[in-house]
Amino acid sequence: MYTKRNYSTAIISIAVVMIMALAYFAYYRCQMNDAFKIKRRLPVTKVEYEDDELVLLDAANLPANVTVDQSLVLVNGDNPLPELFEADVVYYHDTDVLMNGALIDSYAELSAAVSDRFDEKLYVESCYRTREHQQEIYEESGPEIAAVPGTSEHETGLALDVYVMYYAGAGFIDSKPGRFVNDNCEDYGFIIRYPRGEEEITGFEFEPWHIRYVGFPHSDLIESCNLTLEDYVDRYKPGAWYRCDADDVSSIVVESASAAAGIPIDFWMIARVPEDELKIPSEYLDCPMTISPDNMGNVFITIAVNE
Repeated sequence: MYTKRNYSTAIISIAVVMIMALAYFAYYRCQMNDAFKIKRRLPVTKVEYEDDELVLLDAANLPANVTVDQSLVLVNGDNPLPELFEADVVYYHDTDVLMNGALIDSYAELSAAVSDRFDEKLYVESCYRTREHQQEIYEESGPEIAAVPGTSEHETGLALDVYVMYYAGAGFIDSKPGRFVNDNCEDYGFIIRYPRGEEEITGFEFEPWHIRYVGFPHSDLIESCNLTLEDYVDRYKPGAWYRCDADDVSSIVVESASAAAGIPIDFWMIARVPEDELKIPSEYLDCPMTISPDNMGNVFITIAVNE
């Protein structure tokens, strides 16, 4: 015979089981969604130019409106860094932490956003490493944990392993700041370099703590189209020019990019060209532009345009 106590206990047990089942289903659905995100076409339009519409830049004497950085360097097992590669690193805001100079301001903004929203400090566990340091880590940890020297993004200073108090490594995603970083880092010029389900392409399992700077508008294009950096670089045919309208990019990214460029951006012109043929459309010669090598014999040219 059931008593009131037996009945209450049964109801509580059923409720607990249902809550656990719902929690598991939500977690499983999240895992499956991440693993099977559909890769989308880039919202760019190919633009054809005749030879007489292009002008060759002098790489040794670039104009003041041209910024050269390393933001789109592709580093992986198939594209190791040259033996004499030198990362453009500087110390981050009165600290002893070395980062690539291209990401200093962007990381400061991301860190401030985490602090403002969650009253938590975003820490950097690992950033720039010399090849010698990477060699030491590789010998200590082995190939299943550490990248082969010359193939680690940390050697560029563009990658950051971040955490908040009590939530580091794989546990970073379990914190509110960690989920915010994973969901919004593109607004600050970063991507999740090793996303879930892309191990065969990137060579690494999902690393929610490992963010990589690529700059604007590339961060938004990569994340919104569910691409890896490998996918993204491959989408640009060498020598071709593509137009990306501001309307197809996050308004937050457009605002941040416009502030950095010093002009209201209406669209970007993007190309991946041979590093010894820096030809750009003459009509955009005076526009703010960034040139970055891809570590594959080409450079990306990103031109911000205000019509």
